[in-house]
Amino acid sequence: MDLRKSTQEKKDNNPPDYANFLRVFRPSHNAPAHIKSTISIDLKLFKEEYDKILEKSKDNRVNLTVKESSAGKIYTVYDTFQRDKQVKTSDHSPDRDDDDDMPY
Repeated sequence: MDLRKSTQEKKDNNPPDYANFLRVFRPSHNAPAHIKSTISIDLKLFKEEYDKILEKSKDNRVNLTVKESSAGKIYTVYDTFQRDKQVKTSDHSPDRDDDDDMPY
């Protein structure tokens, strides 16, 4: 399998959903070391996107991921990652009886 091709297909199928109301900037070169970024929120855009954000929320929370493009630009997207359901051993063999007296 060509990893580049499968990665490109994945990108084309699910374009990122940008959080346009939120801007993240690198700190200036003379900022103290403990400052990692500057965040700006456009309140008008936030108000317009609020209902959209509520649809994406889980337990009244929404996660955003800060990313860097290949050109070096910083941007934010909604984090829609969900863990797969964990498969238990009982799911692999549902017909197996736990009271079986087999020695192995």
